[in-house]
Amino acid sequence: MKEQQFRLWRWMPVAVAGLLMGVIALICVHTMIELNEAVYWREHTISTLLDTQALEDSLINSESAEHKYIQTGEPKQLIEYRSGTNAEIQDLHELAALAKNDPAQQKRLRELTSAIQEVFAHDAKVIGVYAQQNIARRNSAALGDLQEDAADKAIRDLGRYSDEEKAQLVKRDAKEQNDYHRASRILIVASLVAAADSV
Repeated sequence: MKEQQFRLWRWMPVAVAGLLMGVIALICVHTMIELNEAVYWREHTISTLLDTQALEDSLINSESAEHKYIQTGEPKQLIEYRSGTNAEIQDLHELAALAKNDPAQQKRLRELTSAIQEVFAHDAKVIGVYAQQNIARRNSAALGDLQEDAADKAIRDLGRYSDEEKAQLVKRDAKEQNDYHRASRILIVASLVAAADSV
C-alpha cells in the first residue's frame, strides 16, 4: 500500500506539469485568437484610412478637372471630371462596406455622402450653364466660388471621418499591444510554474 502511494506521489509532478501544459496551450489558443482579432481590426482601420485618402484625392482631382473645363472648355477635362466622380462613387461604396459595423462612422459617412452629392449637383449646374450658354469667365468664376464652398464642406467632412478612423487606429493599436504583452506575461508565469513544479 505504501509502495502504491509512493508511486502515485512520484507521478504527481508529471501529472501537474501535464495539466499546466494543457492550461498553457488553452491560454495560447485564446490569446492567439485575441491577437488575430486585434490585427484584423488594425488592418481594417488602415484600409479605411487608405480609402478615405483615395476619396479625397478623387474629389480634388475631379474638382480640378471641372475647374479646368470651365476655364478652357476642353472636352478632355470633362472626361477627367467624369472619371473622377466615378472614382468617388466607388470609394464611397468601399467606405460604406468598411463602416458597416461602426454606427458613428456610418453617420459621418451619410453626412459625407450628402456633402459629395451637393458637390455633384453644383458641378452639374455649373457644367450645364457653361455648356448651354458658354458664359464668360467672370460669371463662371462666380459659380466656381459657390463650388468651392460645396467642395470645402465635403473635404471637411472627409477630414472628420479620417480623424475618427485615426483615433480608432490608435485605440486598436494599443489594444493589440496590450494583448501581446498580456499573453507574454501569462506564458512566462505559466512556464515558470511548470518549471518549478518539475524540479
